[in-house]
Amino acid sequence: MPDLAGKLPGRGAWTAASEEAIRKAIRQNAFARSFKERAEVTGGADRLVVLVRTELEKRALNALGLERRSGNLVLGFEKVKEGLKKGDFAAYIHASDSAQDGRDKIMRIIAAMPGKCRVISSFSGVQLDQAVGSNNAVHIGLKWKKSLSTFLKEVDRLAGFMPALEEHGGDPE
Repeated sequence: MPDLAGKLPGRGAWTAASEEAIRKAIRQNAFARSFKERAEVTGGADRLVVLVRTELEKRALNALGLERRSGNLVLGFEKVKEGLKKGDFAAYIHASDSAQDGRDKIMRIIAAMPGKCRVISSFSGVQLDQAVGSNNAVHIGLKWKKSLSTFLKEVDRLAGFMPALEEHGGDPE
């Protein structure tokens, strides 16, 4: 059972949060060695990889919903475009199934920015809508905060399963 929150009781076996690391651990029988007893991955590597990826996606989307409730998100093409021009955002999130022309316009702004901006395209429009409680969450800006957001930490963990994160622009400092 994956313990992504790190809160289950008992001794655990650790591996990196990536498809490659999980498959390698299963191939090399690393879980059995760590537990010092026989360990079987029910359903095999494919099932475990899908389970971990799905749970990491849920964690990231739940954290995005918390960012929305904290007032750290800006939704909508025009608002995001203006916020990016001002350097207001640490990250730009767009739906993976959004129209290419809108993404291209935003990416031109990000490329011209003096500071870095993470670009996250891991989630569909439906997933983003559900996470932030909106009907059309296609373009989202995540405001700068003093501490790294939980959402960005979860996206970093998810990156081991899919291309999720890119940095564009100059240096934020």
